Amino acid sequence: MRKIVAIVLTLLSWSVFSSGNESFHVSFIGCRPTGICFIGVTPSATQSSCSNGAQLRFNISDPGGDAIYSAAMVAFTTGKQIRAEVTDTCLDSFPSVGMLNVNNFTELDQ
Repeated sequence: MRKIVAIVLTLLSWSVFSSGNESFHVSFIGCRPTGICFIGVTPSATQSSCSNGAQLRFNISDPGGDAIYSAAMVAFTTGKQIRAEVTDTCLDSFPSVGMLNVNNFTELDQ
């Protein structure tokens, strides 16, 4: 019986976390002197429990941080969309990025 309860609680706890992959257009990019970088996105992220989805945030010094920044810059300068893993780890109430790639088309969700 304890195993069943543990399994049910584990499955329920996974449903609380709503992180997932979403497609966005990049409206602006920047970094603060603290190393926290931000990517302005449209539409706003919806696959996170963070309270503000208008930006995706990450730390440039984290593994892959410089690659995320570079990919976002490519998307911004070429007008391409990004596909990002939006996580439930919030940085200043904004969701953080788990991964990011640039898609070779301009329309969302193709």
